[in-house]
Amino acid sequence: MPFKDNLNTGPTLGFVDCNNIPIAGGVGSSAPQGRREVVISGNRVKTIDVHAHCIVPEAAELIDHPLEAPGLLWSNVGDRVGHMDKTGVDVQVLSVNPYWYRAERDAVAELIQVQNEALTEFCESGQGRFSAFATASLQYPIWQQSSSSMRLKL
Repeated sequence: MPFKDNLNTGPTLGFVDCNNIPIAGGVGSSAPQGRREVVISGNRVKTIDVHAHCIVPEAAELIDHPLEAPGLLWSNVGDRVGHMDKTGVDVQVLSVNPYWYRAERDAVAELIQVQNEALTEFCESGQGRFSAFATASLQYPIWQQSSSSMRLKL
């Protein structure tokens, strides 16, 4: 099945949630009203989620990558921020799982460029609520080094 048929995405990214929603019926499982705040010793603290997965549909389509869990995707900044507010997360650091390791070098080059541009665009549209880890071609380190050097004009 084509990747795009499995996604309900916004213009740039689809998101995978790592099941941080409270389990129904468990202790503390009632959903908080409004934005949840985390307080330690009477002081509100900034909560940063550094394990926030996402996928760039346009990049995955370049190598016909299937979606493993279509029910776990988020479609836009508003949905993601709403979920963050409910769970008390102030900032998410986005990362893309490395599903491209078996792809050909030329496809990987384009895929990484598309992913990193999409991550940048999404973070800029998130009003300071998002940051991201850039993706890299670890399976083609020589290409990655020369490509970075060319972009930086080194």
